[in-house]
This record gives sequence, C-alpha cells and structure tokens, in this order.
Amino acid sequence: MIHCNLSVLLAERRLKISRVAADTGISRTTLTALAYNNCQGIQMNTLNSLCMYLDITPDQLLSFAPVDVSVERVAGTTEKLEALFSVRDRVQTRRCTLYGRVVCTTEGQEVKNVVVDLKHGADDFDGFAGLYVALRDLPHIFISDIETALFKQIMATVLEEYAPVGKRIETGFRVVWPTNDEGQDTD
Repeated sequence: MIHCNLSVLLAERRLKISRVAADTGISRTTLTALAYNNCQGIQMNTLNSLCMYLDITPDQLLSFAPVDVSVERVAGTTEKLEALFSVRDRVQTRRCTLYGRVVCTTEGQEVKNVVVDLKHGADDFDGFAGLYVALRDLPHIFISDIETALFKQIMATVLEEYAPVGKRIETGFRVVWPTNDEGQDTD
C-alpha cells in the first residue's frame, strides 16, 4: 500500500492547498487528490516540485507498506453486515469475509456518527488470520485509508437511504475490528 502524506506535511507547515498551487503551478485538483490520498498516480515533475517546495524527499511524501488490504464488497443490512476483504502480500492473496453490524446516530436526515462493529468473526480462519496480522502490523494511517474505503462502500450500499446522490455527509466514523483474543489464535 502507498499513502501520500501531503495533508500532514501541509498542516505541519500551516500551508493551504491554494497557496501551494499558486507557488508551484501544480493544479488545486492534483494537490487535493494527493492530500486526500485519492490519486491514481503522480507525475515525476509534480513529485519533484513538491519535494523542492516543501524541502523534503520522496520517501517523506509517500509511505509504503508491503501489503495491500482492500475492501472488495460490502452487502447486507445494518443488522447483518457482510464485508469481503482481500489481503495481498508478496506471496499470496487471501480473502476474508467479516460479519457485523452498523450502528448509526442520526439527527433528522443527517448521519452524525457511524460505528461498524465487525467483531462477529470471519468465514475463514486463515483469511481472518491474514487480515488480523496485516491490520496489526500496518501503521495507523493505512488502517485509516482502509476504514475510509469501507465507509464509502457502506454509505453506497447499506446506508444508501442516508446518502442521496450529490449529498455530502460529514460524519464521525469508527470501525471495531475483531482481535485474536476473541476465540481465534492467529499466531
């Protein structure tokens, strides 16, 4: 997994995207995508300009973890959530389906808080073990990226009535992940 640390670097320097765009000539769209870790790639001249402007090296802008954890599918209801994850390391890809529920706090038609409780376990011990080890060893910023991807899929499927097309929902979001002390030994 690769994560762009631009938002942290800008916050540390008290810089706004509009200022960086004006100073470097890099488009606001590109900078926003990088800051929100939403980009598909980065041009070498953009990387060079950012490194020179921020006085950093590429490894300070980009973080790498030698595993990919992705949310492949989310289905079900708020009471019976099913989330399929894929865990790929250098050797193999494992799939694991976690089960749980979604608890929402709403105010009128707006979602204020979402807690995804995935403590109900997995359909495959080996897959769960791979996911557990990957999550245990990943830096927090990567786990946050996975949770954001999970949130997007939950909003698009399970909670679609709260997310009409074009409506932006500002919400608190937390995932309760299963751990190996819940009856499964993962080592």
